[in-house]
Amino acid sequence: MIDLKLSFFSNVSHELKTPLNIILGTVQLLNTIHQEQEPLSCQHYHSVEKYIYMLKQNCYRLLRLIDNLIDITRIDTGFLKVNLKNQNIVSVIEDITLSVSEYIKDRGLNLIFDTEIEEKILACDSDKIERIMLNLLSNAIKFTNPNGLIKVHLYDGVDYIKITVKDNGVGIPADMKEKYFDVLDK
Repeated sequence: MIDLKLSFFSNVSHELKTPLNIILGTVQLLNTIHQEQEPLSCQHYHSVEKYIYMLKQNCYRLLRLIDNLIDITRIDTGFLKVNLKNQNIVSVIEDITLSVSEYIKDRGLNLIFDTEIEEKILACDSDKIERIMLNLLSNAIKFTNPNGLIKVHLYDGVDYIKITVKDNGVGIPADMKEKYFDVLDK
């Protein structure tokens, strides 16, 4: 049964990714053509620009979801590769957080980035950390009401760093917490 599930996730992920990459490539081509041509009117220009941006962002979002599915398959089969590199984890987390700060602000939310330290060199995979952080921040944005607060905090440990993403949104329903965290323990 597990092999069937892994095969399903792998096939679905790859089947979705091919047309999505074609759509994204077309959107990028349209964006290039659009930038090279003189728009008919300012209103038309901003309208087309807005839709190209929305298409591109949603393509990237779907690609991230597909990458998550592929990684689930890789984790279950033991083929997930982690590319460790010594780097300042504080800068990595701060850069990721700041990359979505304008989006958070545009959603009417407040963001606080706080750290106990300015630098901590650790071996980490910044791509995997970025995916985790963006997923956590995306959930915080999605489930926090306007004027709400999202806080990213880094705590210093001796050989590690603890990263928290907290919000004052609705939270995970009590009856679902066990199910979510049970999946993580497997």
